[in-house]
Amino acid sequence: DSRAWFTQALHRLNSPADDTEMGNLYSNFGILESEDPAGSLEEAARLLQESLRLRRKQGDRRGLAETLTNLGIVAQLQKNLSQAWDYHTEALQHDQEVKYTYGIARALVNLAEIAWEQGKVAPAQRLAAASERLMEEIKSPHAEYAAKWLANATAGGEAHQREALRSTARQHTLETLVPWALNDS
Repeated sequence: DSRAWFTQALHRLNSPADDTEMGNLYSNFGILESEDPAGSLEEAARLLQESLRLRRKQGDRRGLAETLTNLGIVAQLQKNLSQAWDYHTEALQHDQEVKYTYGIARALVNLAEIAWEQGKVAPAQRLAAASERLMEEIKSPHAEYAAKWLANATAGGEAHQREALRSTARQHTLETLVPWALNDS
């Protein structure tokens, strides 16, 4: 059972030198808890908060972004969209600092979903278009997911609207793409 394995691993690691591995374990255990139909979103958030604490202590920016992304997903599942937005925005900042393109694209599509849930159509469209552009650039298998969100955000609109957003996103560099996507979000 996965829970038993994670619990055993957490009990075996107990020195400050193990903080990086502990942060990984808490993050993975939090994901497991959030995805398990018998799991608890509150427990998932608690585990992820512990991962966040350890990763902040270690200064692990990539790990921080990963945990913040997972906290954002849990907050979104809990319908706390403002908190989810804040987590994904902070994850985006860390991914930008370490120039992790996939993480940036993932944060943008997560923000697109939240904007969409909040009824903010134009920001959702820009965020999804920016994510799709980055996913295509790095040839990510997740590009289809970003494209799906762009299609959802422009549903009812003309195909030329989607293409105009894609064209505008392609004109931006990585440095200008994120500010464009976040404009009025």
